Amino acid sequence: MTGNWEMKNQWCTRILTVGIPFAISVMLGSCLGVQAEERSEKLTLVPAQADRAVCQPVWQTKSVEQWADVLEAAIPEDGKKADAHSIPSIREQWYAAYALGEYGQEALSAVPVLLKRFAHEAGKDDDVRACILYSLGKMQAEEAFPVLCEALESDYPLIVRTAALALGRFPEPLASSEGEEAVKMMRSILRERSELQIPLAANCAVTLWATGKREAVCEWMVSALTSERKDAFTRNFELYQGLSVCLMIAESTETEELRSFFEHWAADRADDRIPEHSLPGLLADLAARGEDADVKLLACETLAKLGSWALPAVREAMGEPESLKTLDGHLLSVWVQLSVDHSETQELLFRIVLDSNAPERVRISAVRGLRFLPDEQKKTAADLLVKLLNDATVSDVLAMEARLMLDRLTKGSGT
Repeated sequence: MTGNWEMKNQWCTRILTVGIPFAISVMLGSCLGVQAEERSEKLTLVPAQADRAVCQPVWQTKSVEQWADVLEAAIPEDGKKADAHSIPSIREQWYAAYALGEYGQEALSAVPVLLKRFAHEAGKDDDVRACILYSLGKMQAEEAFPVLCEALESDYPLIVRTAALALGRFPEPLASSEGEEAVKMMRSILRERSELQIPLAANCAVTLWATGKREAVCEWMVSALTSERKDAFTRNFELYQGLSVCLMIAESTETEELRSFFEHWAADRADDRIPEHSLPGLLADLAARGEDADVKLLACETLAKLGSWALPAVREAMGEPESLKTLDGHLLSVWVQLSVDHSETQELLFRIVLDSNAPERVRISAVRGLRFLPDEQKKTAADLLVKLLNDATVSDVLAMEARLMLDRLTKGSGT
């Protein structure tokens, strides 16, 4: 799910255009036996193209009417036998439904076609029908609300999950008597905590938060973030889903509003699952001691969204910064994001970058953290990176990270 209500996989790739020539050089150098001392002579920095053409999204290559025609062609006329050769493929239908959703309310004229295609051969082609529900939610089409509520009772999990998420676009109808049954059903799904319905529960939590049913969401979220399921895969999956919901809530709600609500909610409960630092404490614990790498990364990303509220919890979980051997690189990155304006944080970052005795994972995190520095410190950071690159003993991985960051800093500062 992304920034607002949609689930997304929120990892950003580190394969930058500027890094590709360098990475290839490193690989070739390793294969040919090039020594570390020769790095400064063999590797050059190739800047990315600033005038690279911007590609047009595929969904914009056709108009709303043209995409609607694709779905219309999939529905044979009454009394006529369908011609298999004239019916668009399932893939074409899916993308047509998706494209209409990307147009948002500009595609409201296509709602009747979407509803007609959704009703056609109900129970078949679930990917297409689920995508139609997704698009109806993005369009916020009023006539789609009853269809979404009814879809919650479908026998097909994909349909139910998509409907639950799409309903988050209709907070006012859900708060009315018309949405009472749908809200009741979603709350019961959160209470059941079935391991077979973890993704559905996550989608229900996002929608219920948007409609103001926040107590039920907090209860489910704490249970998910403290999952004790015996199977490691299921446990980590539930942790990841709980973190995803938490991140979406943090992105869509003002931090002070979220903090005030959660702490008042927690104060009314004697729940030993909630640590001293409230919600940030749960997240920091997962970031420091989580079993799964993706869980740890998502916990760190969510902590960064909580701003100053998360600082005490991150500081405690990170441990003593002077003890670099046990310092967690991911938490260091969060700490830098939250306190990079402090001179103590900047000095720590600079010291770690040049400390040859620090673990490489920590040095890499410190190098990556340089991008958060204020503009007036970027020249100092660039000088440090040049010094680091002149050290023939650093690994190729650390050198590549340093080159990427140096290019980023010098472009950003105009040096």
